[in-house]
Amino acid sequence: MSDSVDAIVVGAGPVGCAAAHALADRGARVVVVERMERGPASPFAVEWLHPSAADVLLRWGLVLPEGGHVRGTGVSMHLADEGHEPVVVPYRRGMRAVSMPHAELVDALRDSVVERPGVEVLTCARVTAATPDGTVRLTRDGQETRLRADLVVAADGRSSGVRRALFGHTPQTVVSHSAGVVLEGPGLPVYEFFQVASEVPGHGVAIYSIAPDAIRVVLDVPPTHPRPPALHAYLHRHFVPLMPEVLRRPLADALAAGRLTWSATGFRPRVHYGQGRLALVGDAVGHIHPILAAGTTLGIQDALSLAAHGSAEAYAREHAGAGAATGRVAMALYRLLSRQEPGTAQTARMAVDQLRLSPALRDAVGDLLTGDEPGAAHLPVVTAFSTMLGIPAQDIAAAYGPDAYLLSRR
Repeated sequence: MSDSVDAIVVGAGPVGCAAAHALADRGARVVVVERMERGPASPFAVEWLHPSAADVLLRWGLVLPEGGHVRGTGVSMHLADEGHEPVVVPYRRGMRAVSMPHAELVDALRDSVVERPGVEVLTCARVTAATPDGTVRLTRDGQETRLRADLVVAADGRSSGVRRALFGHTPQTVVSHSAGVVLEGPGLPVYEFFQVASEVPGHGVAIYSIAPDAIRVVLDVPPTHPRPPALHAYLHRHFVPLMPEVLRRPLADALAAGRLTWSATGFRPRVHYGQGRLALVGDAVGHIHPILAAGTTLGIQDALSLAAHGSAEAYAREHAGAGAATGRVAMALYRLLSRQEPGTAQTARMAVDQLRLSPALRDAVGDLLTGDEPGAAHLPVVTAFSTMLGIPAQDIAAAYGPDAYLLSRR
């Protein structure tokens, strides 16, 4: 391996693999540095890929495990206390999501990168320093190595060491705690929709299949939830009724067995995109709440934009505005669905009613969440809806402009 390459990507998660492919598409010689040998089995990392993101990764060689994945057809949102059926936002033009266990997704993506000409992957390697002049220091097998590149891409996630070294500690705003579990067993349904439901303000649940015999459930719990021993009864009271009937007993059993895995969740503003020759992509920039599964779409948009701009400085200067709309819409919908803020209960019902009554609005919101190219005819209706949600109109307009890096345009 040469000590000088065109690009170094730090992190081989879905966004890091996307960055490596996007740069290789433009002729770059790329080294990917990853500290783990295989994908982690995290209950809160990406498992559901909205169609545009899934199509990009499939085009780059993502291989779906036979019998170990699900193709999704849309998103379902439900305020369970309003007495209506869920609002379904179907994917348009027959597009389909991909859902599969996170570790298997990461392993399949890394395999696609390993097989890519012009890309070298270094696993079990830890980056100890990355500087704006394009220098990276890493350790592997007890040996320290120094590499230089015209472009260094930090795709090392929410706890990005590269971001901290460049811009200091920028804490996330914790808005809730997530408790995740996989329900498995005979007789469980296969869900083709990514389902989000809320009944009591501050309590929400996401439900989606990750394989024909496995369903991921993520409980969104206020930070003020009680601690043991009162926690079990609290979770049972607030979340079991939110589940489809067929999943209530499996979730109750999982709660009784203590099978939940916990994490603090929230958001970090997507402000810092890079400095000098060093660019940040995906959650290394910042992140939104994961309950609507839009984070990977944002990260892949970042990767495509960086490769198209060709330099960290141009990307950091031009991309921030064009990438704002998806994050704004996702966070606003999360706030409405969780209804944690004063006055949002009535606004949430109004917003859901608008979605229920307007096919054009459902199409537009679906486009923004999934990174698909929006139709210009949708701009007035989605702008009005976004005003209701408190999103600046210019952020929405940016998603319809020529500089927006929407996945369906690539």
